[in-house]
Amino acid sequence: SAVVHAHAPNATALSLVLDELPVVHYQQLILGGPLRVAPFHAFGTPELAAAVGAALDGRLAALMANHGTVALGPNLATAIEHALLVEWLAELYLRAATVGTPRSLDGAQQHAVIAHATRLGYGATKPVTA
Repeated sequence: SAVVHAHAPNATALSLVLDELPVVHYQQLILGGPLRVAPFHAFGTPELAAAVGAALDGRLAALMANHGTVALGPNLATAIEHALLVEWLAELYLRAATVGTPRSLDGAQQHAVIAHATRLGYGATKPVTA
């Protein structure tokens, strides 16, 4: 298992104003859905650890208010991919917010994406047929 922590600019900027990053793109579902923002606590404190743990419940990433991002993965490469995905989602949200209110995917839309991906075997290893 691996944990990646970053002070990526877009995700950190969103941590200043949001309590949760809604699902704005279906790839966010890889991380478990909306990304919670853990309340601010001083770095390295048990309070921050508890807040981040709660924000990560059922998720592979979270934002830390006025601080940055934390992402999890089964290995370092995947945890880094998850951290990069969070930063991409944050940039996407910020760009959309400059022209209007970003539209998020509702629960039904999220379930439809998951069902469709499951039917297609999207993201899953498939046997090679020759």
